Amino acid sequence: MNKKARIRSSILVLAILIAGALAVLRGQLSPTVTPRSASAGAASINASEVAAPAATSTPPARTSATSDIPDPEKFEELARTGMSQLATQDDVRKAVVENPHGIPQALIQSGMVLGKIAEAVSKNPALEARALEFYLECATSEQLASSIRALCLARHEHHSGKALSPQLAAKVPDSVQKLAGRAGL
Repeated sequence: MNKKARIRSSILVLAILIAGALAVLRGQLSPTVTPRSASAGAASINASEVAAPAATSTPPARTSATSDIPDPEKFEELARTGMSQLATQDDVRKAVVENPHGIPQALIQSGMVLGKIAEAVSKNPALEARALEFYLECATSEQLASSIRALCLARHEHHSGKALSPQLAAKVPDSVQKLAGRAGL
């Protein structure tokens, strides 16, 4: 695959992840995350696995104004378990070999995890410092898929309001940094 095709492919994956995260934030999808071991063999999504939002559904009633604000302890657990559920390069390679025309399930699940993190921070800005740590760990992890790393880098820069320091930027490949710059967050 030539360089332009790889870039187009990466941009498409990033757009899909962003769309998934936005759908979670808007409440259009149920953010269900399954352990990687259960999804390792999944290469595509069956229509029965994805439920379309009901046209006449109403949002669940809230018991109080603070009931939907994430608890810092629950967020810490989400960040800890979420990191292990993000798509690795190997997950994506295996899924592409099994189904070259489908979107790897691991990428979709990663978008759901990142959507949960973003949703929690939007509801409770006090969680932003821990989210920055999560995004930095994700962006600098060599095992994770490049599109996931790029999205984490873009979210980190969005929340911190600045680019990575030269020391941290050295831990992130140029291709990931360029892809993150195209995220438009």
